[in-house]
Amino acid sequence: MREKQENTRIRATQEAIKQAYLRSLQSSDKINVAELCRRARVNRGTFYNHFADIADVQETLENELFESVASELKKSSAFPYEFFLNVLRVIKENTVLVKAVLDNIQNSVFFRNVVSYFRHMYVGDFERVSPALPREEAESLFTYILSGSIGLISDWLRTQQAEPEEKIAEKISRLNGAVLAFVRQNPSGTDDRKNAF
Repeated sequence: MREKQENTRIRATQEAIKQAYLRSLQSSDKINVAELCRRARVNRGTFYNHFADIADVQETLENELFESVASELKKSSAFPYEFFLNVLRVIKENTVLVKAVLDNIQNSVFFRNVVSYFRHMYVGDFERVSPALPREEAESLFTYILSGSIGLISDWLRTQQAEPEEKIAEKISRLNGAVLAFVRQNPSGTDDRKNAF
């Protein structure tokens, strides 16, 4: 019983720190441990019992966000529309964190996890659809799809989700589907036309 109470207290403290961090992201460019502890109502020792530093809090939140996205992929039956719709809903619930990730995308644990997860899936799909497609071309197509999808999501967040997530999910699915259709029509990755679109 005592161990269960201790685990509950630990989770509550970690959650308080993570929520204070998210609130700090909304109001300050530079977050320090002292301010974070004040917002979370914990002392510095308590903070360091749970996290190594501010970056550790960000990384923990990004890992949790990735787990939410990966969970949506596993339960989405009608890929890609349903998947993108569910991911957009996760993003909407975590807008502050996602904006922080996008602001520093090259150093983001979340972004590295997403790239790794989806690279395997998409490149594998390209190779199944078009076995003659060179691996380098499949990698380029993946980068193209990922960059475009991130761009659409970034625009959607920048406009404070002005369009419904259903419309954005449909747009991402349709455009990614167009790339896959092109791959099916051009199995070797080459096309006589210089401008396919």
